[in-house]
Amino acid sequence: MSTTAPPARRWLFVVAGFVAVLVPGLVVVGVVLLQRLAPRDRGEEPVALEGAADAGLARAGKARKDGASAGEEPDPFVEALGSLTGAHLYQSYLNLGLLADAVESEVYTPEQARDMLATVGGTMEAVEKHLDRLPRSRLDEAEREQLDRARELIGLLRTQTRELKAYWDTDKQEHADRFQKAREQALEGIKALLDGD
Repeated sequence: MSTTAPPARRWLFVVAGFVAVLVPGLVVVGVVLLQRLAPRDRGEEPVALEGAADAGLARAGKARKDGASAGEEPDPFVEALGSLTGAHLYQSYLNLGLLADAVESEVYTPEQARDMLATVGGTMEAVEKHLDRLPRSRLDEAEREQLDRARELIGLLRTQTRELKAYWDTDKQEHADRFQKAREQALEGIKALLDGD
């Protein structure tokens, strides 16, 4: 009787082992990097995500309720869309910063980080395609404005993605500067979107 597992089972063990090591490793790296990025180190204030159900497009839905007749509730789909859009923007912003810092701290090589950067970029692209498919005629003016702001922020996140990759490819400071500028603008816009300003 052979003690080796069939090829399919060996592959399953390899994948399970990889996941068992990768997931806790990513959590640890994330926690360490988040501690290093704490607001006290950079003078940034953290974005408050309390009450995130009112974020983004949901804030516009709330404005609709304020101007609506008594008893009319905001659209729960618009509220959910706003919350998820706001969370996606903020998480993408964090992911880009974590990847940039992980390469600078030599936690990841640029080659390793490029794959993760492509995943972040692919997720942003998928979300943007779904936002493009929204029937704008079903949104009121405030909701359309919030949607446009979210799309502008996705553009800033894509600029960060492009400039970060270019910096890793060329090591030219101009790309790092453009990455940082887009990062600052994105954070300001995300805070405004989540605060409903």
